[in-house]
Amino acid sequence: NACVSGACIGVCVPGAKQCSGQNAQTCDANGAWQTTQTCGGGTTQCDTGACVPLRSCNGLAANCGPTSNESCCASALVPAGAFLMGRSTAGTDADASGAASEVPEHTATIAGFRLDLYEVTVGRFRKFVEAYPASKPAVGAGANPNVAGTGWDTAWASALAADQAALKAGVKCDPTYLTWRDTAAGTETLPMNCANWADAFAFCAWDGGWLPTEAEWEKASAGGDENRLYPWGAAAPTASLAVYGSLGDGNASVVSFADILTVGSKPSGKGRWGQYDLAGGMFEWVFDFYDAAWYSGAGGVCTNCTNVTISSYRVLRGGSWRVNTTNLRAAYRNDVDPSSRLNSLGFRCARHG
Repeated sequence: NACVSGACIGVCVPGAKQCSGQNAQTCDANGAWQTTQTCGGGTTQCDTGACVPLRSCNGLAANCGPTSNESCCASALVPAGAFLMGRSTAGTDADASGAASEVPEHTATIAGFRLDLYEVTVGRFRKFVEAYPASKPAVGAGANPNVAGTGWDTAWASALAADQAALKAGVKCDPTYLTWRDTAAGTETLPMNCANWADAFAFCAWDGGWLPTEAEWEKASAGGDENRLYPWGAAAPTASLAVYGSLGDGNASVVSFADILTVGSKPSGKGRWGQYDLAGGMFEWVFDFYDAAWYSGAGGVCTNCTNVTISSYRVLRGGSWRVNTTNLRAAYRNDVDPSSRLNSLGFRCARHG
C-alpha cells in the first residue's frame, strides 16, 4: 500500500478491493480504482473494500432511545457552517456562573459531520472489548478528516490495556457506580463509564469514526447559529430535560446506581440535530488538549479549530448524572487527566457526513 492524500491506496490488480476513506473501491480491468459504494451515513463503514455495519452495533438489537426501538449507533448530520463558540457575557448563552476559560465568545467555522445520537452504551463497548486487543488502533487511525495531526499516535499507546482481561479490569473503576458488567446483565443500554481518553479514542477509531473535537461537540450542543444556553434552549434544567443532580431515581438527596439512566431517556432535552444527553448523563471526552486560555489565543476565530498542542489534560464536556445545572450549559468546558476513569465520564463518536 501507499498513502495518497490521506488514504491507503493498494496495488491495483483487476478484481482487487480496497477502502479509500469511506469509499469502497474495486480495481477494474484497466487497472484503475473505481468507487462502487460510499459508506457512512451513520450506519456503515468501509472494511476490506465493502460497506459493512458499524462494528459496535453489528448484531445488536435496536433498543436505544425513548421508545427503545432505534439503533444505538444512530447518528445525525451536524451541517457545515459558522457558530459562536464559547460563552457570551450578554447574549443568548450568557451565564454569570461561567468560568473564565469559556470566554471570549468567538466565531468557529466547522465542516459538516455526523455525531452519534447516543452516548456509547455498554452493549456497544462490549463489542470493542470482545475484539480486543485486535481492536487497538493502528498509527494514524481515527483521524478527524478536517484536522491534521489527530490520528492515533504511538505516544498514547501506553494508556491502553495490554489485553482483554486488563481492559475489563480497567473499566471497573467504581464498585458501586460502574456500568460495565463482564457478561450482559441489564446495563447494556446504559452509557459506558470508566473509560479513559485512550479507550474512547480507540473505540471511535475501531467503529469507523473519530472522537469529536471540542468545537464539533459544542456546535452540536449549542445548536450552531442558534447559540443555545442548553442543548434544548433557554429553559432552566429540570428532571424531564436531563439526567443530572442525582435525580434519576426521583430522589436528589440520595445518590444511587438508579440515578444512571438509559441513553436517550430524556427526549425533551435533545439538541437541535437530534442528539440526546448532550447535557447530563455522562461527561464526554473530546479530542482536544485543554488550555484555559485557548479561546483568547490560537483557538480564537478559527476554522475546524482543534487544540493539538500537548498539555497534561484533555477537555471534557456536557455535565453528568451527578452535577449541578451550571455544568449542563453548552459552553461549559472542563479538564481532566486523560488517564482518568470516572463513574461520571463517557463519550460519543463523530463520523463522516
